[in-house]
Amino acid sequence: MTAIDNQGKEKLAAARVWAAHRFPYLASALLACEVVAMVDIPTMAVDSSWRLYINPNIIQDWTVPQLGSTFIHHVGHLLRDHSERAISMGVTYSQANTWIKCADAEINDDLLDVHLENPIKPILPQDLGCEPGRLAEEYFLAIRHEQSSTDPNSNNLEQSSTDPNSNNLEQSSTDPNSNNLE
Repeated sequence: MTAIDNQGKEKLAAARVWAAHRFPYLASALLACEVVAMVDIPTMAVDSSWRLYINPNIIQDWTVPQLGSTFIHHVGHLLRDHSERAISMGVTYSQANTWIKCADAEINDDLLDVHLENPIKPILPQDLGCEPGRLAEEYFLAIRHEQSSTDPNSNNLEQSSTDPNSNNLEQSSTDPNSNNLE
């Protein structure tokens, strides 16, 4: 872990204020997250304990609106309880990356009309071959059905996130050793 310097802390505070001003009904959730520096992730992630992990290296590169937009997205994971819903769906460690993409699509689809300043291209339902306006569970089942119909011997949606020591966005919310990152 690398600490966030004072300038970075000020920029993150400004990003929270920016997000709370744009979405006042999310202010409590935005301010409730504990920010934790973590260089092992590419950008940001959250866990079910309302910790928001951020790679300190992105703070200087992203603008306040980009950071604030990403805060809003990640608070969406928390408020929609994606971690618990993944457990309810029986998402396995090897399926975690697919689940996260489905949860991202659920959130991003709802945020299209508010024109956030996303620093990276958001995953949308159409990117998954799904109709917009659905839940992560529906996207997940559609992908699982599609993959099982093209490869009847496949039980796993993704094989790329199988490193149990990995601490990245693909980490499973059902892995007991994970921080439930999304």
